[in-house]
Amino acid sequence: MHWKGGLVQDVYLDPSELVAISNYKKSLISLFQFQIFDGEHNETDISGICEVLYESLSVNEFRKIKRRCEGDSQLSPGKARRSVRYTLEKGELQTAYADEVLELGVAGIGVKARSWVRLQRVQPPPAAAVQAASLEAALGALPHTLRLADPPLGLVDDPNHPDYEDDNATLEELLTEYWKLLSEEEEAGGGGTAEGAHAVLRLVSAVRRTEPRALRAILTDPARHPVLVGLCRAVGLSGSGAAFSAAASALQLSEGVHGPAASALLAGAALAGRADSALAVALARLARRQPAALPAAVAAAAAADAAEPEPRLAKQLRDQIAQALAKCKVRAAALEVLIAASEGREVAAAGLLRRGTVRLLAEHPPSAASRRALAADHAVRGSG
Repeated sequence: MHWKGGLVQDVYLDPSELVAISNYKKSLISLFQFQIFDGEHNETDISGICEVLYESLSVNEFRKIKRRCEGDSQLSPGKARRSVRYTLEKGELQTAYADEVLELGVAGIGVKARSWVRLQRVQPPPAAAVQAASLEAALGALPHTLRLADPPLGLVDDPNHPDYEDDNATLEELLTEYWKLLSEEEEAGGGGTAEGAHAVLRLVSAVRRTEPRALRAILTDPARHPVLVGLCRAVGLSGSGAAFSAAASALQLSEGVHGPAASALLAGAALAGRADSALAVALARLARRQPAALPAAVAAAAAADAAEPEPRLAKQLRDQIAQALAKCKVRAAALEVLIAASEGREVAAAGLLRRGTVRLLAEHPPSAASRRALAADHAVRGSG
């Protein structure tokens, strides 16, 4: 690593290492990129280009907070929080404590990942630092297996990672292959498995490739009942409005959201990272008749607007969500999702809610939701 003025200039890694190992090393090296002054500016590290804020906590402690990083757009709807606390002694770095939280989804409907890293200076050092007369001399002393990483701290995609979009397996074939996995009930809080994640990614891609009529036939086939919940979750996660409409028709959601399959479909749709406008429209319309679909409708509207903003569509979705909210009355769970989304400004800043919509929340119980509604309305006003 070539470090100068608090910034990492160059990184030298072994190109024969696994991509995941190289990325992990870059994430650790990123922790050594810091500057001792207060204020904001931009930096580039493993998270991409980020807005960085430095705050002095005491004479020997300061904090670095990263915001609006380049890669965070993939978390929509969601957010990321990153900070590193540094401790100095006699002008030398002693400890670095990093905390990173990534969230996908809105208001409790989603997943959260958190990681901590703590680096401690070893006293005394195991060996004296190698001195070199120049940078060229120092580079010449490096092992011959190391090569200059370009970009120095950029995250590198793994060329051996499976491309699920190029998977030619049909949905029927995948249901047969993962029958046992899909038919098993996952224990709440179990966290899932790598095999399960791999299966879901393949199923989601297969759902996108399947014609709606064929998908509806699969969903209504009594022989598929043992895997219906897992399949409906994949349909929701696909973010496809056509696939969702086929499933909604098969499950007769317009008559009511009943059973685990319907719940799985809506939960998956709320987490769809690539929601198209057709999904957002279908969910907004459904929410007007079935308030249980409101959380998914809000999430899909935000995701679709973030991917491809369309002012006319945004107004249409905003009005439909407002009508659904007005009918929602005391459905606290749906209200909590909408309140949290508004507080976070993911939806409000996109123009998907008007101020009056959020104020409706204050008119209905429970009182805790009413108080949060007023706070949400203040956030909406503050966003413009």
